[in-house]
Amino acid sequence: MTVMAEANLLARARLLDQIDLLAAGVNRVSATAFVHQVDEIRCAAQQSRYPHIAELARGLERTLADSASTVRTLAYIDAMRDALECAQAEPHMAQAFLASINQRLYG
Repeated sequence: MTVMAEANLLARARLLDQIDLLAAGVNRVSATAFVHQVDEIRCAAQQSRYPHIAELARGLERTLADSASTVRTLAYIDAMRDALECAQAEPHMAQAFLASINQRLYG
């Protein structure tokens, strides 16, 4: 395994841990702490070359600013987990996952 591939796997594992921690904190941590965790995920995703995860985190930040809906929050968290499983990390992929969130929420 190359150093780049190993670094990519490590970054992915860290992001998954952060997403799992975020999911565990829904309705358990303060709103400020929750938003801070989302921001940490966004920054880590951007630095780790996972722009689609960063875009989903931005979408979650906007959703949290508008309302604190648990259903919407969980839809974003699920989409971030799903997006992390993709082999490719292209910026345009975020649009597909945002569409999947709308499908989950509105049918």
